[in-house]
Amino acid sequence: MRCTLETTNAWSGGGNVRLTVENSGSIDLSAWTVSVTTNGVSFSRWSGANVVSTSETTITLADQDWTAAISAGN
Repeated sequence: MRCTLETTNAWSGGGNVRLTVENSGSIDLSAWTVSVTTNGVSFSRWSGANVVSTSETTITLADQDWTAAISAGN
């Protein structure tokens, strides 16, 4: 599994990011959880992921029902 976090829009006091979760393995995934280093940036809302935990430098996210399944190679 691979996860990337990309800033797509930024402004003073806020911005948008895109989280991409990919399954490069050979087995389909039925659920996922990822931890992402945020370098101290705070996130308040997510679409497609549930916030499991946050710290000053890391956020841990898990799938929502409609984002859980990721086919092998996608």
